[in-house]
Amino acid sequence: GTRGLHTQMRFFESAKEEVLEQQCRGHISVPKDYQNLRDAISNANPGDRIEIEAGEHSWDGKIEVNKALHICGQVDMATGFPTTFLRGRWRITVPPPLPWDREPLLVGTFSNCWCECIGGYTFAVMGGEWQMYNCRIFCKNGSALSIPNAVVGLHHCVVGCEKDTNGVIANYGVVLWEGSKAWISSGSLRNCKHGIFMRDTADLRVINSELTRVSIAFGCILPNDCSIEVLKTRFYEIEHKWHQNSRPSRLFQEGNYNEKGEPVLVHGDSEGQHVFQTQDLTNRY
Repeated sequence: GTRGLHTQMRFFESAKEEVLEQQCRGHISVPKDYQNLRDAISNANPGDRIEIEAGEHSWDGKIEVNKALHICGQVDMATGFPTTFLRGRWRITVPPPLPWDREPLLVGTFSNCWCECIGGYTFAVMGGEWQMYNCRIFCKNGSALSIPNAVVGLHHCVVGCEKDTNGVIANYGVVLWEGSKAWISSGSLRNCKHGIFMRDTADLRVINSELTRVSIAFGCILPNDCSIEVLKTRFYEIEHKWHQNSRPSRLFQEGNYNEKGEPVLVHGDSEGQHVFQTQDLTNRY
C-alpha cells in the first residue's frame, strides 16, 4: 500500500548507535596505531572500530571502504559538534555476507565526523547498510551523499553545505536510485540547490528534521517507483518544493510546518497519502 514505506523501514528504529557499538570486534586508533586514516582502514578487519583523534585529516583522491567498519571521531562536549574533520572523498560498501558466515557483519557506521569535499561527491554509498550519527556531510559544488543500491540512516546529521559568504552551496544534498533506502531522523538538509533527488526505484523517510535554504526541496525523475514520507519536518527558505513535472509514485505527508509553526503541505491540499501516475504528472506541476 501507499503506507508501505513505513513498514519497510521500521528497522531503522532499532539502529541505535550503542547497539551497533557493542558489535565492534577490535579497536584501532588514528594516529596512535596508524599515522593516517587510509592505512588504518586498509589494515582493519570487518567489525573493527576506528577512532580518530580531533583535528584535521585530509587525503588526495578517495578512500575506499569494502567492509563493515565503525568509524568514530571526537565531539565537543559543550556544543555536541564533531571536532574530527575529514577532508576528502569516500566510496563505501558493506559486501553481502558469505553463505558460510554464521555471524555476518552487515552494518557499518560513522559517528561524530565532519566530512567535506569540494566538487564531485563526499560519500558514494555503493552497497550494504550504513548508519551515520552526529555527522556533518558537506560538498561545495557537488553531491554530499550519492546512494545507489544501498541503505543509509542519518541520525542527527547535517547534510549539504556550510553557509558560504561567496554563495557557494551544494548541488545536491542526497541522491537516491537503484533501490536505495534512506532515513533522515532529527537531521538537517541545508544550503543546497537540490535537497533530495531520486530516480528509478528508491524509498525515503524524513522525520523530525528540517530543510533550510534549499532551492528545490525534492525531485524525482519520471517514470519512477519511488516512495517519500515527510513527517514533522520544518521547511525554511525553500524556493520550490518540487522540481518541475516531478513527483514520486507514492507520497505520505503529516505534521510538516514552516519557521512560524504554520502547517506546510508538500503537495496538494490535504495531509496523508497521495499516489501519482506518470501520465498525470507530465506538464501538470
